[in-house]
Amino acid sequence: MAKPCCTLTLSDVVAIHRKVVEKFGGPSGCEDAFVNEASLEHALTAALFPLFGVDRFPTIFDKTAAIAHAIITGHVFVDGNKRTGLAVCVQMLAVNGFAFDLTKADEDFVVQIAEGGISVEEVAAWLEKKRKSISVTEEAVA
Repeated sequence: MAKPCCTLTLSDVVAIHRKVVEKFGGPSGCEDAFVNEASLEHALTAALFPLFGVDRFPTIFDKTAAIAHAIITGHVFVDGNKRTGLAVCVQMLAVNGFAFDLTKADEDFVVQIAEGGISVEEVAAWLEKKRKSISVTEEAVA
């Protein structure tokens, strides 16, 4: 049985998106603009909850990959989907005791995800390969 993980809510992902757009820019008013909010809600539900008792995404890396992949390929926001998907990876892994250093190659990898050339399984393997364990305190998780 997989270890329980801390997860992100829809509100968390929207807040991450807002910060990404504020920091890196985007069209005026796109901070809260969804193209497909239902797609994001579905991605969060599908990644985090078992279906008929089967957890399709059993590890934190699988869950994180599924959510990020859905954001990046599903274009759930008007702008900033690749940056938001990557930021969601960083945040979700951080609250679960992991971190990773980002490089230019990682940015290129995210572009490949957006272009449809990378599967959820490949994203999960990439996250697991790049992980570094960190100390997580109760305050950091809350």
